[in-house]
Amino acid sequence: MTLPAAIALASENHPVLRAAAHDVAASVAAVDQARQLPNPELSYLREGMTPAAVPPPSN
Repeated sequence: MTLPAAIALASENHPVLRAAAHDVAASVAAVDQARQLPNPELSYLREGMTPAAVPPPSN
């Protein structure tokens, strides 16, 4: 085995370097997700509903 091959093999399998590579991938994915449009939200407000006008919940 040549020295460059041994260095490449050690670099590919070093746990700290592998963890750093996963951190980079997670950061890239987080940027992609942040660029997406937010999920739409819907709100509804109705005034004038008294407790007597609200039908009881059905099961």
